[in-house]
Amino acid sequence: MTPEGKVKEKIKRWLDEHMPGHWRVMPQGTIFGKAGCPDILICWHGLFIAIEVKSDVGQLTALQVLALNKIKNAGGIAAVVKGFDLNRLNAIKLAAMQRMVVKSAEPLTVKVWMDESRDIESNSRDNAG
Repeated sequence: MTPEGKVKEKIKRWLDEHMPGHWRVMPQGTIFGKAGCPDILICWHGLFIAIEVKSDVGQLTALQVLALNKIKNAGGIAAVVKGFDLNRLNAIKLAAMQRMVVKSAEPLTVKVWMDESRDIESNSRDNAG
């Protein structure tokens, strides 16, 4: 496993422990992937977080900088973690927590999707025959 791969594994374990309930995907860098896409994409309490992982000596490419800037400009949290940097990981978590809004119901996207599917289903029955 590469030095960066070892760091990613440690970060995955940290995320599982310190950001419970998050959804995560780690896109593979292949010819079918998006060039510059960050290593870890997370949705946590409705917030989009992108983390580019580098070894202690790794450097960002121009495409990675561009992708992180686009995510930041779109309202997401974009960060770079060099090595297993607990201070940086905690700063990312704190930035996310500062953006959170107290929510008393299920996420709106789920509710809207469920309502729309129910409406489509009832409209289909109403319009049949």
